Amino acid sequence: MLKQKDIMDCLPLLASVLGNQYGVTVEIGGSEAYTDGKTIHLPALPLDSEPELITMIKGYCDHESAHIRETDFEILRKANLTPFQHNLFNILEDWRVEERLSARYPGCRENFRHLIQKLFGTQKAGDTNPAFSILNTILLTVRSWSVDAIILRRESVAKTMERHYPGLRKALDGILDRVRDSCKDTEECIRYAMELEQAILVWSLEQKSITEPEKEDSGAAQDESVASSNASLDALEKAVGALSSDELPRGFGESLAERIELNSPRDRQKQLRVAVTGKKRLAELPLGQRSRIERQTAGLGFRLQGLMQAQKWLPTMPGVRGRFSSSLCYRLAVGNPSVFVKNGFKESPDTAVHILLDSSGSMTDSGLMLANAVCYAVGKALQGIAGINLGITAFPGGRVNGNKTTVAPVLRHGEKLSNRFPETAYGLTPLAEALWWVIQQMCLLRENRKIILIITDGEPDSIPTAQETFKQAQKKGFECYGLGIMCSSIATLLPHASRVIETLPQLAPALFELLEGALRRKA
Repeated sequence: MLKQKDIMDCLPLLASVLGNQYGVTVEIGGSEAYTDGKTIHLPALPLDSEPELITMIKGYCDHESAHIRETDFEILRKANLTPFQHNLFNILEDWRVEERLSARYPGCRENFRHLIQKLFGTQKAGDTNPAFSILNTILLTVRSWSVDAIILRRESVAKTMERHYPGLRKALDGILDRVRDSCKDTEECIRYAMELEQAILVWSLEQKSITEPEKEDSGAAQDESVASSNASLDALEKAVGALSSDELPRGFGESLAERIELNSPRDRQKQLRVAVTGKKRLAELPLGQRSRIERQTAGLGFRLQGLMQAQKWLPTMPGVRGRFSSSLCYRLAVGNPSVFVKNGFKESPDTAVHILLDSSGSMTDSGLMLANAVCYAVGKALQGIAGINLGITAFPGGRVNGNKTTVAPVLRHGEKLSNRFPETAYGLTPLAEALWWVIQQMCLLRENRKIILIITDGEPDSIPTAQETFKQAQKKGFECYGLGIMCSSIATLLPHASRVIETLPQLAPALFELLEGALRRKA
């Protein structure tokens, strides 16, 4: 069974669990970290990730999930904020949604604190734009409400702001105090952001009215001071009128996204990706073919049942052996010697099985036909065993909105087996991505034993990545087996846990030999 530590040190599992916990979708692949309001996208990441990167990714998922859950994107869209207004809004909204999420999931709070201190606790190179001192003071003020360690840098940045924009802090602090007291939703955050901008603009106009006469009456001694003041006001005007968010400081989510993207390897062979779900055209197996399959694999279910057993705890039961229980002493008075208790294991088909069906372009018509037949036969046999939770997924998927997908669910866990399987074979062989996707789905299942059976005819797109994925899956307690369809390439990936078949009648003995041999090696 997967333990907490197994999830925490494995990015795909972590992403899956967090996504399930928060009710969002997390995808791993591409080159960017971003959120589209429904899905959190992470870039392709290193196969072996350092703890610090895992912490950042968890923080990013927590942060963006908070936005998906708490931010009203429709109200935000209608507000049509300028980049400067949006920056102010993000500062406030980031804090608000994180507080809401932390109240529901207290474990998030400490993670946020750690990352906030890491991202904002020290001076950054290039923080020289005087206008940025205003935005950074607001940011650090808000963040200091949760992280005391930020206070020192906040005061340092605030002094810089006061030097360039004397008297502005007092006006901003009045608004921020009200934010801290009450900021219940996105609409209020937008209103406070507009108030902050208005306070900045009012201050700027007042300063201009003061500096204009000074400019006319200034002597040589004052020229430098006036020039400095004008430069600060010009920088502020430029920031307020910014046409893009790229011209303004990064917020929490953006800073995390940047850090995560920097850790994305450029070499595809070293990238960890997780499949994107799509659909594939399925067709019913003809009745005559189904009958022939069932006839040729008769008795497969009975032979597999004993190999599908998983150990499961027995409840505490009274007996004549075990640990003495004082609460059962009353039984002695009536001559019942069952005053001992013990825990133990029982054998039970408490097993989740997922079949990964290769339907890539390398599959010939006869290869796909045999693979579909194998899939149906194994599925039929396993669903006849009580306690088996079966899932089937084809890879790659079809196109969705013109974009390629990497997996297409055929049977989701908990559904009843149908007789519909991929109609045609096409596309590449993204085995590693598909494997990670299956592992994500299965780690959430309650069954103690988890088995993945790959049915394929050839090599994956990336052998090193697939090998690493198998290695990680086995470390997490997943059992991986392979059936080669008229091709022995699977033996490269699973040398001790694969067999090759040329015809359907070879399925039963090959599968039985495969599972029996694996169990013998584990014993």
